[in-house]
Amino acid sequence: MSRLYACSRQGSSTFYKTGGERKRAKMSKRVGCKAAVKIKLKGTEWFYENVELEHNHALNPNPYPVIMEYVDDLQQSGVSPIATMNVLATLNGDPELLPMNDRDLENRRAANLREEQVVDVKKLMAFFSEYRTHNPKFYYDIEFDSAGVVKNIFWSHASCQANYAEFGDVVTFDTTYRSNFYCMPLGMFVGSNHHLQNVIFGFVLVRDETQKTFEWVFRTFKNCMEGKDPICILTDQDQAMANALQAVFVRTIHRLCRWHMLNKHTESLNKLYHSNKGLEEKLLTAVNHPLTPAVFENAWQEMVSEYELESDPTLCSLYELRASWIASYFKDIFCGRMTSTQRSECMDRMVKRHHVDDSTPLHVFAKKMYQVLQRRKDAEGQETIASQAPPATKTNYPLERQLSRIYTRAVFKKYQEAYVAGTSFRTKNDGPLLINEQIQKLPSKYVLRRYTRNAHIDLHYDRNDTIQTGNDGLSKGGRNSNMLRQAYATIRAGIRSIVGYERYMTVMKELREQLEEIPADEMPVRDETANDDPPDLLGTILKALRKSSTKGSRAEDGAAPIIGARGPKMCTRTCSNCGLQQGHNKKSCPHPPQKFAVGGTSAGRGRDRGRGRGRGRNARGKGVVRTRRRLLDDEEDEDDHDGNDEEDSESPCGSDSSA
Repeated sequence: MSRLYACSRQGSSTFYKTGGERKRAKMSKRVGCKAAVKIKLKGTEWFYENVELEHNHALNPNPYPVIMEYVDDLQQSGVSPIATMNVLATLNGDPELLPMNDRDLENRRAANLREEQVVDVKKLMAFFSEYRTHNPKFYYDIEFDSAGVVKNIFWSHASCQANYAEFGDVVTFDTTYRSNFYCMPLGMFVGSNHHLQNVIFGFVLVRDETQKTFEWVFRTFKNCMEGKDPICILTDQDQAMANALQAVFVRTIHRLCRWHMLNKHTESLNKLYHSNKGLEEKLLTAVNHPLTPAVFENAWQEMVSEYELESDPTLCSLYELRASWIASYFKDIFCGRMTSTQRSECMDRMVKRHHVDDSTPLHVFAKKMYQVLQRRKDAEGQETIASQAPPATKTNYPLERQLSRIYTRAVFKKYQEAYVAGTSFRTKNDGPLLINEQIQKLPSKYVLRRYTRNAHIDLHYDRNDTIQTGNDGLSKGGRNSNMLRQAYATIRAGIRSIVGYERYMTVMKELREQLEEIPADEMPVRDETANDDPPDLLGTILKALRKSSTKGSRAEDGAAPIIGARGPKMCTRTCSNCGLQQGHNKKSCPHPPQKFAVGGTSAGRGRDRGRGRGRGRNARGKGVVRTRRRLLDDEEDEDDHDGNDEEDSESPCGSDSSA
C-alpha cells in the first residue's frame, strides 16, 4: 500500500475532451508542479519512497494556525465567509495582507464539515459523557435497533429538568425535519415560564414516527422527569402520537393544536367560505369565544343549519373531534393560555434558521442545542432583572398594587389588559346591576406560584449545566475574556512604534514558552452519580447511522461520510444554446446558432428595399420565422450538408427542413 501527497498545482488542465469538444473557457491553476511526497507501507510502518520538495511556482503564505482556529470558531458560530474576511481584514489592518480569500474559507468549511461527520456517533457519546461529568443530573438515553445502529436519542440538561419541576404542568411537543445530516426529525418538549417565555424541557431525535417510537420517547421523558406527568400536553393531529400518549401519560389531558386542525382543511374551508358569505366569521366566533361546551354546540348547530351544511364532511370531521381541540372543553383544565403547538414550532423555526441545517452532524447538533438553551436562559435572566421593580399601576386599587408586587412584569401586563377590558364600558342607572364586594386583596390560595416573581423553587441538585471553575473561582471562559482584554490593550500600545513592536514580540515569545511549561489545572467535577443515568456507551461498538425515512421526508439511506472527493465531478450546468451537459457554455458551444440571411423578396419586405430592416410594426417580416439551427444528432446529417452559404440562405433551417 502506498500513498502520494502532491502539490495542489500538479498536472495540467486539458482544454479539449476526448471527443474533441471544447470545455468551458475557464482558467486553471495547474502548472505541472512536480513537488510531491510518496510513502509506502511495509509491515506496520510507513516509509518515504520518493520526496520532491521543489516547486516551479511561487508559494502562497500559510496562514498562522491561531488565525485558522479563529476562522473555525467564526464558522462554527454561523459567520459567513464574507463577514469572516471583513473581521480578519479589520484585525490584520490591510485586506491585501491576508493569505486567503472567500473561496479558501468556503473550502475549509467544507473540509471541516466532512471531518465532523466522521465517527459522528462516537463524538456524540463523548459530548454526553463530558456534560454528565459537569453535572450528574444531565440525562441521556439511546435506543438501538436489532442491527446495533442508533435509532432514537434523548437528552436533557440539568436546567431543563429544573424548569420542568417548576413549569412542567403544560407541555407542547412537535417534530420538525431537515435539521441534521441524517434527516432525523427533531422533537422538543417546550413549555412556558413565569415570564411567559419559552422554556425547553428536553430534546429528542428519532428515526421514524411510529407509535412504538413515540412510546419510547414519552417513557424516556417521564423517567428523566422522575415520573411526573404534565397536566396537559398539546400536539398536532397524529394518531401514532396520540396512542403513545394515552399509553404512557395516563393522567395527562391530550389536547390537539387548534391551528393544525383548521389548517388541515384549509382548501375545503376556503371553498366553503367562498360559496357561503359570512361563514368564516361565524365559524371562528364559535370556535374561539363560547364559554361552555353547551354554548359552543348551540352556536355550531345554528351555523350549520343557517348555511345548510349539516352533512358537509369537513365540518362534520371538525365537529366529531370538538372535545379534543375546542377551547370551551378545556375551561376547567389549566393549559397555560396555550391553544396550539406554536411555542414548539417557534423554537423549531428559530433552530433551523439560526443554528442548524440538513448538513449538521449529530454531535455538532447537540452543541448547537446547548447554545439554544443558553439563549433561553439569558432571555429569562434579562427579564428577571427588568421585573425587579414593580410596574406602574393604572389605578389606586389595593388589589392592583398587590398583584404588581406578586406577579412578574409580563403576567401583570396581561392582568391589566383584562382589567381594562372588563371595566371600560358604560352602564345605565337602572338598578343594582353591579355590586362592589369590597375585595381589597387577593387571597393567597388564588395566587398561582408559577407566575410569581418567586417561581423558582429550591431543588435538591444544582441546576447549573456546566461546572468549570478553577481554584481562583473563574471559569475557562472568564479567564479567556480577561486575557483577551489585556492582549488587545497590549497590541494597541505596541503597534505605535517599531521599538514597541519588537519588545512585544520578544516578551510574548518568552511568555508563551513559560506558559507551556506550566501544567494545566484540573477543573473540579462532582463525584456524585445519579442512579437513573443510563450506562456509559463509549466502550460499545457504535455503527454509522442511516438516513431516516419519516412521514415528512423520503430520504434514501446514506453511506457513512468519507473525507475527500467522492468520485469524479459531475457536470450540472447546461448550455443555453444547445441544451446539453457537455462541459461548455453558450460562448464555447461547438454548434453556434447560424446567422441566416433573408432575401429581398421575402414576405413583408418592400419590392425595392434591400437587406435592411423593414418599417412599421411588422418590421421583421410576416413570413420569416426567427429560429436557431437545431443541433444535428447524427454525423451523417452533417456530411450531407455541403456548407454552401447560398443554400443556407435559401432555407432558414439549413439542411434540417423539419425544424
